[in-house]
Amino acid sequence: MIVSRGYPSAKDPQFGSFERDQAEALARAGHQVAVVSVDRRFRFYWRKPGVSRRNAGGIPVYTSFLLPNVLFHFWGERLYFRIAVRQLRRLFSLVEREYMHPDIICSHYLYNSAMAVELKKRYGVPVVAVEHWSEVNKDRLSPLVRWLGKRTYPHADAVLAVSEQLSERIRKHFGCSVSVTGNMVNEIFLSDGRRDAESGSAGHSGRFTFVNVGSLVSLKAQDVLIRAFSEASFGDDAALLIVGEGKMRGRLQRLIHFLHLENNVFLLGRKGPEDIAELLRSSDAFVLSSRSETFSVALSEGFAAGLPAVATMCGGVEGRVDRTNGILVPVDDVSALAQAMRDMYLHHDRYDRDAIARDCREKYSPEVIVEKLERVFNQVLNREE
Repeated sequence: MIVSRGYPSAKDPQFGSFERDQAEALARAGHQVAVVSVDRRFRFYWRKPGVSRRNAGGIPVYTSFLLPNVLFHFWGERLYFRIAVRQLRRLFSLVEREYMHPDIICSHYLYNSAMAVELKKRYGVPVVAVEHWSEVNKDRLSPLVRWLGKRTYPHADAVLAVSEQLSERIRKHFGCSVSVTGNMVNEIFLSDGRRDAESGSAGHSGRFTFVNVGSLVSLKAQDVLIRAFSEASFGDDAALLIVGEGKMRGRLQRLIHFLHLENNVFLLGRKGPEDIAELLRSSDAFVLSSRSETFSVALSEGFAAGLPAVATMCGGVEGRVDRTNGILVPVDDVSALAQAMRDMYLHHDRYDRDAIARDCREKYSPEVIVEKLERVFNQVLNREE
């Protein structure tokens, strides 16, 4: 049973995508899988309170929604946590009655893993906690993160971090054993790195095309990216495509207008995986401008399409970007990012796109990551026996 943030839908095509990819890959490998989630988000659209069920490509998905956690800030996060745990227990009972008794629980992100540990205490099912959360990847943790971590990591049967730096942070803060298993890349993105027009740019309107994929929030630093693109002075020879949605959209659009980049920088909004994969394949380079990442699946998806990358040293990517596939720059350094993008534009032919795509598949394909997960699951279950 996978304890997830949520599961992709028409309204939220990317929310819970890591968990969906894992569920589908495990199911293809012959495992019986169910996904459960307690929806804690504040969203401006109607969701019916209670439990909902749906079948997503043969995988049963159970979701419980009561109230968004923002409404509990005045009453205290710990009270809300107890309420969320009660919701998760109900989902566990439904899965057990209607579908299967789980042999193992795989939870994603600290809050969900803390709830999963409560299930372990009640039902005796072992827990493998997979950590992606950038809030854990800090020198100083918030009181809530520290409280959740103390309830979780020492009591999980295995803890997996998606990057080496994140694993070191967890060891430092909580003194527990942590293994590293990167996020898998959905098969939709895995290609041989070739594009339709190998002899020239297949970018936007025939121009050299940079692409960025991520929510429009401060953490992703697309404002820095847009300023860097402007400083690089490409004229009309390059375009920047930004895929994603979020509360920074208005500010970013105003910045584009202020810098007179309306014909060069485009906010494309939220896209599904098929559309993103096609966009990547028709672009020339990926740009990651984030202030903090624990892994960045978006970067891997760019690599899967054979794109070299310009990326910030934001915590989860330093060990994956080198001279064979891209350029690393400091976080929040507009001039360094501009120079790197200029260098990528001028010398992109030095990168072997087929080799970039092949390396990504060999490290992060679903088959590779599932094999690692199976190894951990079997070790945990053997200890239980």
